[in-house]
Amino acid sequence: MTRSVMGSAMQVLRGVATVVWVMLAGCAGDGVIPTHVEKRSVANGIAEDHVAAALLYQQKAKQLERDAARLEQQAQGVSLYEDPKGFRRDALRTAAQTLRQEALEMERLHAAHSDMVQSVIGKQQPQ
Repeated sequence: MTRSVMGSAMQVLRGVATVVWVMLAGCAGDGVIPTHVEKRSVANGIAEDHVAAALLYQQKAKQLERDAARLEQQAQGVSLYEDPKGFRRDALRTAAQTLRQEALEMERLHAAHSDMVQSVIGKQQPQ
C-alpha cells in the first residue's frame, strides 16, 4: 500500500474519531453516558470509519486500474521502430501489471472494510 493512501485513510479515520469523541463529550452533560447510547455511538463511529476506509480504497483501486489501462495503451502504441528490442514496451507492461496488483490489494481492503461494516451493523441490530 502506498504512503499517500495510508496517510489519507489515517486522516479520514482521525477526523471521524474526533467527531465521534466530540459528539460523545457533548452529549454527556453531567459526564455520564447511558451504556446503550454509548455502545450505539461507538458502533456507529466504527461503522462510519469502515465505510470511509472502504470508499477510499475503492476510489484508489479505480484510479490504479485507469492508470494501468493507460500504460497498457501506451505500450501498444510503441512501434518496433521506436523500440526495436521491446524494452520500453516491457517496462510499460510491467508497470501496468504492478498497478493492477496494487488495485487488487485495494479491492481486497475495500471488501474487508465492507465486511467489517456489515459485522458492526449486524452486532448492533439486536439492541
